[in-house]
Amino acid sequence: MTNAHVNTSRLAPAALESATTPLLRIIANNPRMVDLFRELTRVLVKESQLIPHERWLVTMRMAWRCNCGYEFGRKAADAATPEDMKTVVARIDSPELSATDRLLLEFTDQIHARQNIDQRVWEALCATRSPAYMVELTSLAGLYLMASTMANVGGAK
Repeated sequence: MTNAHVNTSRLAPAALESATTPLLRIIANNPRMVDLFRELTRVLVKESQLIPHERWLVTMRMAWRCNCGYEFGRKAADAATPEDMKTVVARIDSPELSATDRLLLEFTDQIHARQNIDQRVWEALCATRSPAYMVELTSLAGLYLMASTMANVGGAK
């Protein structure tokens, strides 16, 4: 994954002392967004009710779908096993996928492609997850769609 096509001077890193990552330094071009982004990250990543594997798989799949080397690289080290990385880039019809992983990949792919979910995928996920969990899962996918887009546009490395 490369972002060689991105003009990295589009959003030059802003000088914000508390911006500790390349992505936050890009977002710091609009300081009002920094606290909002941090709060979303706190709720959806650090204080998440999501099953850690599901959270990791959705964030990694979204970064991969967005061709975001920055986000993909940051989360790759969190893989529990080498097989987890294979799951991230697997085809939906891969026989190696568990039913749950297949649903999560379909969910993420659909949000990436059209910002919506087929009723079949939604109902299958809702069969074993609470409405609050589904709001969090959908928000997480949206956050990483936004973060990956911002990192790509801003040239985060």
